[in-house]
Amino acid sequence: MTPEMVGKIKSLPGPVLVLGAGGFVGANLFRALLAVRDDVYGTVTDPDNARLADINPERLLVGRFERGYRNPLVAGGCSFKTVFNCIAYGGYSWQKDADLIRWTNYELTKSIVEDLACSDIVAYVHAGSSSEYGENVSGPREDNHPTPNSVYAESKAAATTYLQHKGIGGFPCVTLRLFSVYGAFEDPKRLIPTLVEAGLRKAYPPLVNANISRDFVYVDDVVEAFVDAASGLSTGRLTRGDVFNIGTGIATTIGELAAIAKNLFGIPGEPAYTMSARDWDHGGKWYADTAKASSVLGWTARTMLVDGLRKTAGLEP
Repeated sequence: MTPEMVGKIKSLPGPVLVLGAGGFVGANLFRALLAVRDDVYGTVTDPDNARLADINPERLLVGRFERGYRNPLVAGGCSFKTVFNCIAYGGYSWQKDADLIRWTNYELTKSIVEDLACSDIVAYVHAGSSSEYGENVSGPREDNHPTPNSVYAESKAAATTYLQHKGIGGFPCVTLRLFSVYGAFEDPKRLIPTLVEAGLRKAYPPLVNANISRDFVYVDDVVEAFVDAASGLSTGRLTRGDVFNIGTGIATTIGELAAIAKNLFGIPGEPAYTMSARDWDHGGKWYADTAKASSVLGWTARTMLVDGLRKTAGLEP
């Protein structure tokens, strides 16, 4: 972690709460914050979460959000000043319960924000998704109208619209529309972990069509975007309710990704593009327009894809 990042984390108003600290992005954010300060808490549904196995259990708020349940989101008698919401459901192909998707991503967000609006919170940063743009994934701007093409996209877009409304009303919130985040603690069934695991064995996993693309953004860069957003809200620099695309601005095809892996891991032969396309695997180039994140948020992705793969594989010098 850079000294600059340490300074930004130290400057956040506390106590700090990470909702969904047991998830992929949430765990990385939670661990980065805990490495710098001791007033950070995270919510988890399972106290034995493998991503947090080495974390002091006193920092974990264990429990499951249920329908109709209201949580005051208070620990140790202190209201949280900075809150990051990384709770999500439906972003993985095996998460198919439509009612649970809508409840988790929209209804639960509303309930949480209603609780927080009654506190003295100064920054709430919400994890949105590039899926909100639907088919319009080739450099969409944040002010483009969302055209969701799945229940997951619909629920995330609804949460963003709700937070834009709350921001106009004065609630200190920002939504980060995350593109294809990868790195440590990602679910092993996802593309990058599967590619890295196979690459370390000098092999390829089955891959989808070589022309399908993603904007792969390394998780450490995404963590920095969350911190930058919270800092901007707490200092009054950002507009409440604003939205930012968080990606590299580069569309990397599966074929290009395979070529990078071939060179990095020394894989012989050629990959087999035999995997069936998923609902979201379409032909358009998928990449973020990052101009607003750069000019307004002051954030730019730092990590090149080959370096991120190297770090994910544990091959850092």
